[in-house]
Amino acid sequence: MKLSEALNTFNGEAFLFGGKAAGRKNAKKELVTVKAELHPRGIVKLLAEDGTEVLHSRTGTVIFAAPVDQGEEPKKAPRKAAPKKAVKAPEKAEEKAEAPEVEKPALIPGKAPKNFIELAHSANTEAARRYWTRRVAQYEG
Repeated sequence: MKLSEALNTFNGEAFLFGGKAAGRKNAKKELVTVKAELHPRGIVKLLAEDGTEVLHSRTGTVIFAAPVDQGEEPKKAPRKAAPKKAVKAPEKAEEKAEAPEVEKPALIPGKAPKNFIELAHSANTEAARRYWTRRVAQYEG
């Protein structure tokens, strides 16, 4: 959430700060209980309980923030064992699939334009020559 959202959500109350969220660089290993102070020009200072400045940034900065549960210790979920990796079934020999028939382009009645024919013979690359040859074939069948 952005710092401005944290200010509105927690209304001057303390909250848990987990570091900047953008890029997830320098993430805090332990959450810090902080209070936010709004200063002129959209500057927010996050101060820890002992008064040290944890962050000095603009209101648009994205951070990790969570409410502080009063009187309760955060419960840690029991760690589950890592799931076992599934074993792949042996691959069956693939049957030879019939080659799909290539659809012929719809014929355009009339004679191919002169520049199409010229490009089919003198294009810069082989791929371009194949393309223009196909285009001429659409006209002439």
